[in-house]
Amino acid sequence: MPTALHLQGRTLLITRPEPEAEQTARLVQECQGRALLAPALTIQPPADLRPLQQALQRCLTPPHPYRAIVLTSINAARAVIQHLPDHAQPPPFFAVGKQTATLLQEKGWPILLPPQASGGEALAHYIMHWAETHPDPCRTLLFPQAAIGREELPTLLSQAGWLVERVQAYRAEPITTLPLPVQQALAQEQVDAILFFSSRSFQAFVNALPAEGKAWLQRPLLAVISPVTGQSLLEAGLSVAVTAREATTLSMLEGLQNYWQQQKK
Repeated sequence: MPTALHLQGRTLLITRPEPEAEQTARLVQECQGRALLAPALTIQPPADLRPLQQALQRCLTPPHPYRAIVLTSINAARAVIQHLPDHAQPPPFFAVGKQTATLLQEKGWPILLPPQASGGEALAHYIMHWAETHPDPCRTLLFPQAAIGREELPTLLSQAGWLVERVQAYRAEPITTLPLPVQQALAQEQVDAILFFSSRSFQAFVNALPAEGKAWLQRPLLAVISPVTGQSLLEAGLSVAVTAREATTLSMLEGLQNYWQQQKK
């Protein structure tokens, strides 16, 4: 428990999908803050599971057709775990963050994790650097991803000579309206900060606001998990108060605490 963090009873609105929204809420509460939940996306299976299942079937035992499996979200990791049996001996996994890696490590599968939490672009460079020191004729990667996902990682890897086989592992469906208590808290200026964990979550959140809701985003501090997410806010004409130094929830909360402490000086 990060005892050094103290949010002074401030209300933080969490927009990430479940179950991470609830986990983040517990962390906020441990840090003496108040959590308000408004998951902007709901995670669902892909429309057709067969491509994912067939690809994972080829990962049961060596020799594998893939040099590695690349996972850029915890939701993709959950999908893989659901459809890859415990007795499988898959190729190594590249994971974008510790939380994703932890799920896979519980299965005893080989994990390769960048030294710092990062996004897809940084993970692509990490994979390319790793390949230089681990030569292998296989240049095919399996990339289970969201039905709508970012293009940086597969584009960079493809440009570097990799064949990236992309399969849909899940869908992130946007909500259409915000919970009434959330609308009331925003309208009554009772929210101190809003946490955005992806560009898609931000866009879904904004689209779910009522007509007068854009004005509700002027008072709270807006905190983002990465510069990529922050750019989405800037393009929408909003100001970003805090960008996490590392792509973790704890880093976001530390950034908010530091911001508020600086305002007191």
